[in-house]
Amino acid sequence: DETSGVASDKYYLYHPSLDAKGSFSLPSVDELRSVEWKDWNGALSLTEDQQTVVYQRIEDKAGNVTYVNTSGAILIDNTAPSQPQITFNSQASANNVFAGNVSTTIRVEDQVSGGTYSGLNTVTVEVFNGSTVSQSQTFNVGLREDRVKAFSTDFTIDAGLNNSNSITIRVTSVDWAGNTSSSEQKLSIDTVAPRIEIVWDSNDGRQGRYYNRNRTATIHIYERNFNPNATSINIQGGNAQISGWSVSGDGTDNSVNTATVTFAEDGDYTFTVNSTDLAGNSAQLFTIDKTVPTINVTWDKQLVNGKYVAGTRTATITVVEHNFSASGFTADIKAALESQGIPAPSVSGWSSNGDTHTATLTFSSDGDYSFNLNFEDLAGNRSNSYSENEFTIDSTNPAIEFDGVVDGSSNKGDVRPSVKFSDRNYDKSGITLRLKGYRHKEVVVTGSYSETAQGGVITLDNFPHDADVDD
Repeated sequence: DETSGVASDKYYLYHPSLDAKGSFSLPSVDELRSVEWKDWNGALSLTEDQQTVVYQRIEDKAGNVTYVNTSGAILIDNTAPSQPQITFNSQASANNVFAGNVSTTIRVEDQVSGGTYSGLNTVTVEVFNGSTVSQSQTFNVGLREDRVKAFSTDFTIDAGLNNSNSITIRVTSVDWAGNTSSSEQKLSIDTVAPRIEIVWDSNDGRQGRYYNRNRTATIHIYERNFNPNATSINIQGGNAQISGWSVSGDGTDNSVNTATVTFAEDGDYTFTVNSTDLAGNSAQLFTIDKTVPTINVTWDKQLVNGKYVAGTRTATITVVEHNFSASGFTADIKAALESQGIPAPSVSGWSSNGDTHTATLTFSSDGDYSFNLNFEDLAGNRSNSYSENEFTIDSTNPAIEFDGVVDGSSNKGDVRPSVKFSDRNYDKSGITLRLKGYRHKEVVVTGSYSETAQGGVITLDNFPHDADVDD
């Protein structure tokens, strides 16, 4: 003060609210008059965590007072964010081994210290397969002036890139003051099911199965996370000696784990091996099937004249096959009536009794039918094709019409009755014409026969004009 000179010089530290950002409120002049001021000694050092606006109060000897303050707040943050939290959302096996992609949730929070925090700048997620970075992603949390206090995100560990027992996920957070914090978790991912291999010491038995000496099977299970407690050797047909497991620890999916089974007693043996690894992956069972399926068809009605059936006819189809699937059965059915296609019937659902599987195929509509049946089992073995030659369903009675006379009439002069018959499957040899009267039990008639498209016409000769013929 050039006029009266400075009487006093004091300072006051104002702390804005914890989450203040951008433009924030400052004390009014009246509020500044009532705060507690400290004497200024020429220097001020701020080192502790805080967010502060520094005010200076200058009073001259005439009692005039001036207030000045720093532009904005001074923010001091020496405290790192809290350790990032990594939560596994995917279900691991009971042995804490994952069998596929691993879903995680990442949570980070900037810690409050001294009534302040600078806010999160970046969060980086890295996945290490051994010492190699297999995945990396950096999230820009917010701008400096946003002062983002907390951040969370979902992140998926890719099993295809990290199929290993040496996986580390590391999360590093950096706040706007440059403080860093990190955390990591280790895990194992195993996407490969155990592979079972059986090697015999001899395969030269008679007829491929009869041996006159001991026989030993060496079981190799290729699996990185082999679990002897989840591996079973099941033997049927007699007793065998099973060794303990020799477990490999080379850490690869080709780690070989070995046991032997020795068959030393007489018996007809079969045995199976099943294994589930620590991730819950199960070895796939396999089946050897070289047996050709068989198809057989039986009928509820036999054919008449080698081709014809009156009424409904049902075929019972029998397939004998151990590895049966209805999807492997095909039926090619041809159906026609007077050379025009008609809807063909369908095979019913299948019923099974052990290796015997049956279905029915019913023909109920008039028509000419034939079919071919084929079957392929789950191993790809194909049955011999079954073919049924054409047969005819005919449930329609022949039609008969009389002409030349009227029922119940009396006739004189020329009398030449005719009989017309029709049927799509007519048989000329099956035509029988009998003439009977009140006075004549049965007489022999003569006449002519002519063919029609689906039958024929018989025209009788004129009745003789004799009284003994009258009836």
